[in-house]
Amino acid sequence: MIRAALLALLLAVLPCVAMAQDDSPRVTFRGIELYAILLKPDARFDVPIVDSQKGLLNVQASLDLLLRRSPFAANAVDRLRRNGRVMVVYDPNYPEKQFVGNTIAAFFPTYFHKSGDFLVLVGRHGIKWPMGELAAVLAHELVGHGMQRLRGDLATLRNLDAECEAWLYEEKAYQDLGVDKLTRGLVAFRIQLENRACADFRVYQRRHAPATLKLWEARNPNVPRLLSLFRDYAKLAPQEAGEPGS
Repeated sequence: MIRAALLALLLAVLPCVAMAQDDSPRVTFRGIELYAILLKPDARFDVPIVDSQKGLLNVQASLDLLLRRSPFAANAVDRLRRNGRVMVVYDPNYPEKQFVGNTIAAFFPTYFHKSGDFLVLVGRHGIKWPMGELAAVLAHELVGHGMQRLRGDLATLRNLDAECEAWLYEEKAYQDLGVDKLTRGLVAFRIQLENRACADFRVYQRRHAPATLKLWEARNPNVPRLLSLFRDYAKLAPQEAGEPGS
């Protein structure tokens, strides 16, 4: 599942808009601004497009599920709200070009040219995801990358390390939402989490806190504990990082 791993590339090529269209659907939900961008008249895609009103409902339902079922994510979102505008935008035109796989969503704070925003963009593929899985993706993008932006870490973290932390937030969301961990997609997610996104972090654990590798042996690892360890690792990376997969 390729999503925020493409963030650096997408930041370079995705055009920003100055403001939402005046006639685009929008709603404020629990202090979070939700928008649905209209499909461009000349847009042509090879998949059916969810209309803006339905897309807005899907986003709201997934966000509501995340905030109700995951106090861990809800507390983080409340912290973001106290420090800036929190926004989730459905844009059926995103991505304008398909790179690798079906891009689901991305953290994109400059989308509306507003500084201090914590904004996630959901595209035409992600809007069709099951509610629980889209909710977990919102945890990855909004909570994971949002907290990094709040701390000022996006400018210093390597992309791989930023993804590791965000994927851990997503893992916690899957736990809290009770999503079946034995589906093909979730098994693949867990393999990517351990063997790619957090590979260097696990090297750090092996070197400095080998007993903590047992945290990964559970079906539902202790994510708050892993995140605490990750903060220690992030202070040293990339000096302490091994080669991915080592």
